[in-house]
Amino acid sequence: MIKWFRFKNFQSYLDDCEVDLTVNQKVASSYFDHELNDKSKVAKVLGVFGGNGAGKSNLIKPLSFISWFIPNSFYEMEKNEKIPYHPHFLASDHLR
Repeated sequence: MIKWFRFKNFQSYLDDCEVDLTVNQKVASSYFDHELNDKSKVAKVLGVFGGNGAGKSNLIKPLSFISWFIPNSFYEMEKNEKIPYHPHFLASDHLR
């Protein structure tokens, strides 16, 4: 279960970005959240609003990367091989 994820220098996001799926305890329970054993709640649905080209799709692409990286990185990459990525075009040289 993913409660939150954070990324930086990925797709159209240069700065640190965090997506938090936890639900405030004061919110009434509904079909759209899932209660965990510790009584915390996590949203099953995430809505993102913004204009065309604002980066809405790029907000969930880190999940796609993780779904590839976890099962494949140990089998397809050599021990000292770097993770393949293209840095944000505005990233300074020290971030590359």
